[in-house]
Amino acid sequence: MGNYLNELVCDNAYPLEPGIKYYMKNWPTDAEIEYLTRNYVQLANKGDNTFEWSLEADKCEQCVSAVRQTKQNMILNSYYWAVWAIMMLTEKDESDSEAFFWDFLDGRSEMHMRYIKQFGFG
Repeated sequence: MGNYLNELVCDNAYPLEPGIKYYMKNWPTDAEIEYLTRNYVQLANKGDNTFEWSLEADKCEQCVSAVRQTKQNMILNSYYWAVWAIMMLTEKDESDSEAFFWDFLDGRSEMHMRYIKQFGFG
C-alpha cells in the first residue's frame, strides 16, 4: 500500500531528462490514505460478517493500526528508495548534479520528510 500511494506522486517514465518527475499535486491526503486502506482491510475481512470499519480505537483497533501501518510503509518506502538511489550513483554521477539518481534521491528525500511532517511520526 505504501509503495502504491507513493507512486501516485512519482513518474519514473517521464519522457524528458533526467527521466523522472514528481507531481506533488498528487500528494495523497489523509482521507485518501484512509479510503484505500479501508478498502484493502475490508477485502481482507470479506468473509467476516461482523467486521465494521471504524477509526475509533475502541471500535476497531485493526482499522486504526492498518492506517498507521500504511503511513509507516509510505515513510519507509520513500527512505528505502532514497538509499537505493545513493547506492546506484556511480563515481561519475557523484559530481554530476544532473544525474538521474540525484533527482530520484532528491524527490524521495522530499517525500520522506514531508510524510514525517504530515503524519507526526517517523
